[in-house]
Amino acid sequence: MGATPPLPGACGIPMTGTANQIEWAEQIKRRVNDEFDRVARSFRSVAQRQSGFASAETGAIIAILEEKRAAVMLREEAGYFIHDWQEIGGRVRQMIFHDARYQALRRRRLHKNSHGTAKCSFDRPSHAHDRGNDLLGSEGIR
Repeated sequence: MGATPPLPGACGIPMTGTANQIEWAEQIKRRVNDEFDRVARSFRSVAQRQSGFASAETGAIIAILEEKRAAVMLREEAGYFIHDWQEIGGRVRQMIFHDARYQALRRRRLHKNSHGTAKCSFDRPSHAHDRGNDLLGSEGIR
């Protein structure tokens, strides 16, 4: 899992757009990276309290998160950050939630829970669907 990757702007990948758009987008991009960091820390905290299969699943979710981070941070268009990330909200969690691999983990976990085995602290019947998902909304991962 390791350290947070550096922002592409710092690696010589220039953004496209006007000077003002680029300046604004770079500020947004830093906040987006900070949000990925915050969500990753939350998942790592959960993983430390887990063992076995639950910890492995959480590790898989962290890998999905880091892949999503890399894809976002590699974007060069200032307009992408201005348009899509100006209001971060729960966007990072939603990116994970809509990932097919995450959905497969979720289905497997829900199937196990419906058969009375391997109860996991991520799956709680609650108002989590109001937040758009149930695994990401529990355990303080907001």
